[in-house]
Amino acid sequence: MIFKSSYGEIYYEIRGHENSTVIVFVHGVMMDHGMFKEQINAFQDQYQIILWDMPQHGRSFKQQKEFEFSIAADSLIELLDELKIEKVLLVGVSLGGWVAQYIASKYPERVKALAIEGCTPLHVDLSRVALIFRIYILLFKLLPWFIVQKIFVKMTDRMELVPDLKENFKITLKI
Repeated sequence: MIFKSSYGEIYYEIRGHENSTVIVFVHGVMMDHGMFKEQINAFQDQYQIILWDMPQHGRSFKQQKEFEFSIAADSLIELLDELKIEKVLLVGVSLGGWVAQYIASKYPERVKALAIEGCTPLHVDLSRVALIFRIYILLFKLLPWFIVQKIFVKMTDRMELVPDLKENFKITLKI
């Protein structure tokens, strides 16, 4: 289904048991709601599940602004308001982990629990991380994948990021 947020169209799906505890899954960079297929199978019998494509991802590509953590957070909260859902279990992977942390810090009253995987703590300067992802997405559109990987690693080596974050980028890209 499509929800029109303040920033553009947001694609989402609802699965599982209505009137149950709600789990919202937040996907990684350049991914979409489909990455949680196995989690849906594991949880849909006990929970209501909301899958969504973050702004500038998947079927939520028609946006008025470039990707920002605040836009993703506000878009999800607007969707939850539309669905009349007060509190959720928030699960984020990779970029989705950063967005989930941002949501939990900006809207703590809306999050029952937070589970993140494959990301660093939120205290990392996210403006630099967001810049890296914007450049990465642009390069991905213009260049072959193996060249983008090499450029991305060189960019992160030159930026003042937490050492673990640099290493995570290299491991993610298998370089």
